[in-house]
Amino acid sequence: MKIFGIKHHGLGDSLAFSTIPQRFTEEKGLNCYFYEYDIQNFKNKEIYNLVWGMNPFIKGITNIYPDSGGNIGSTKSDEHTVVWHFERLHGLEPKNEIPKIYYEPKVLEELKEYTIIDVNSFHYYKKIFENRHEIKELVMSIAKGKCLFVGYDRTIGVEEINSTLFAQEYDSFKIHSLLHYCDVLNSCKQFIGANSGCNSLAAAIGGGADIIMTEENKGYTFPNNNYHYL
Repeated sequence: MKIFGIKHHGLGDSLAFSTIPQRFTEEKGLNCYFYEYDIQNFKNKEIYNLVWGMNPFIKGITNIYPDSGGNIGSTKSDEHTVVWHFERLHGLEPKNEIPKIYYEPKVLEELKEYTIIDVNSFHYYKKIFENRHEIKELVMSIAKGKCLFVGYDRTIGVEEINSTLFAQEYDSFKIHSLLHYCDVLNSCKQFIGANSGCNSLAAAIGGGADIIMTEENKGYTFPNNNYHYL
């Protein structure tokens, strides 16, 4: 049995471990569970649902203290991603560089010709705001065709940065849920995001995203995304 818990509760933090339950199950014959008391700490409960609740290799929740996941140590910053390093730290022969989700995103036909922009980031919000003029210039230089910036049905704390930067140039597109966000990433012609959870999520959905990096973070530069440094 393996019990997973999370030290940090953002989307990218969970996706860093997303390949491990399947590998423990298929290669080691171990049943995997999630530590129930950790669920309340997620910034957004939809993160738990997408990464852990919908993972068919997580058998359920338990009150047994975790021995896997975010409590086992930190990763290195080198040519490999956090996904690769966390497989290694869990005693597996590392082979994956890209996170994984088990939700099958839909195709939203109305977005197939659009570039979607979302430079929100909880962790890097201050740096993004401080560099907002440079970021806006960079985003508009790489954006292709018709563009929409992301807004949300309910306040998440930082979505005002998108409207602050792009409301005069583009219309907004409302995100209804994290699963809807997956559908959007799967459907748009181009996605431009920040070094935040959307970076990891875009990689899991197939990559090709253009990600604005406010500082070097090698563990979260996935080989199937494109990175642009300030």
